[in-house]
Amino acid sequence: MSVRRTAVVVAAHGSRSEPGVERAVRALVARLTQRRIADHVVAAFHLHHPGFDTVLDSIAAEQVAVVPLLTSDGYFHREVLPAALRRNACAERVSWRITAPVGTHGAWLDVLAADITHAAGSARLANHRVEVAVVAHGTTREKESQRAGATLAASLGDRLGVPASAFYLDAEPGLETLWSATTREHVIVVPFLLGGGHLRDDLPARMGTHPTRTATILGGLLDSGALDDIVAARAREGLRDVGTVTLVGAGPGDPGLITVRGLAALRAADVVIHDRLVAPELLLDVRADTVVIDAGKRPGDEAAAQERINALLVEHAHAGRSVVRLKGGDSFVFGRGSEETDTCSAHGIPVVVVPGVTSAIAVPAAAGIPVTERDVARSFAVVTARTAKGRAADHAALLGVAHADTIVVMMGASSIATTADDLMAAGRAGATPVSLVSRGTTPQQRVVNADLATVGRVAAAAAMEAPMVMVVGDVARRAVSS
Repeated sequence: MSVRRTAVVVAAHGSRSEPGVERAVRALVARLTQRRIADHVVAAFHLHHPGFDTVLDSIAAEQVAVVPLLTSDGYFHREVLPAALRRNACAERVSWRITAPVGTHGAWLDVLAADITHAAGSARLANHRVEVAVVAHGTTREKESQRAGATLAASLGDRLGVPASAFYLDAEPGLETLWSATTREHVIVVPFLLGGGHLRDDLPARMGTHPTRTATILGGLLDSGALDDIVAARAREGLRDVGTVTLVGAGPGDPGLITVRGLAALRAADVVIHDRLVAPELLLDVRADTVVIDAGKRPGDEAAAQERINALLVEHAHAGRSVVRLKGGDSFVFGRGSEETDTCSAHGIPVVVVPGVTSAIAVPAAAGIPVTERDVARSFAVVTARTAKGRAADHAALLGVAHADTIVVMMGASSIATTADDLMAAGRAGATPVSLVSRGTTPQQRVVNADLATVGRVAAAAAMEAPMVMVVGDVARRAVSS
């Protein structure tokens, strides 16, 4: 039986003005080669040779782990690097996998906390005299980059019991505000940067000095003694057999409405990434050693949260884990499940979809409403009152479904009156029956009945809460008020 040859590609941005950065990356590759973490260990650069778009063609290996030497998960990691790798002639024949960025590895928290403690001890400073400032690159284009720095700062502050804040070279709050935003006698600056000119020149120049307070600037990640181990750990993840992501629809709220197959997948999972609307009782069915991650989106943060969820799916599957993405209702009914399957496919991760009981049908049914009924409703349409960016749906979206016998409006608790007005403007009669079902299928279920002309006023008086389903059409006459 032939043995699969393995390779690790350390992928760095590189710098045209800082040749020392490239030398440091190549020295890292030489050390990892001596450790024999794979049959081949090579460097690749965005700005130097070999480039990302040729590196796979330059090595003889059937299985390749690409380790991004980056501090955060962002546009460069998710867009630039994979697009360039796919331009290699052998990209479709070789099994290659991009790991999570080096900077997102959890070991950095322990390493940097120890470095800060050592720096404070060397300066003979007690914790009550010290403040921590994490300095990251940041970008106005990619919020995830800022989030990595902010998360690290918060974790270091919690670990050490000191104030800790994040500042950025290319985002807000800028590095120039460091002294005005900190208050303690001594600031320990943690550059969440690889090194080079940003660390040597930009950071001290833009930070400036304070007339009475002092600062210690730690080294960059390229100078850390932990870097070799962390890159090697990422490489092992990339060369490990890839795990599976299973999208499981949890049903509309009642934990008993998850499918038998969905419950089996949940009980077998190594990692469960769940939404805000999933019944808490379902999480009691996971194994004691299962990692459970609350990935519930909040209003105004939907896009950034989805990017983070996609990154978590890739990270844990590439670490060889069985991942369940547990979503309320059905994953493919306004659940962004297709975006998650696309992400997994782009990273070579197998996906299994376990359909769920959708709230669009189950919640009306729980209120006594059939979405179809002989001689009353031969068609029904399901529409969301919110767009992917969290904005209210426009008039045209409702115009297309206004004349279906039954209209089920999802995620519409905050726009009931607007939705009713749009449907009437599209030709639906104001006397058309409407039912609002809040927290359907749960013990907290409430049902309020009205018509299109009055539903906005009735809903406001009843203080209907999300999650809520709005049912428009003659079938709504069957609703049982509560």
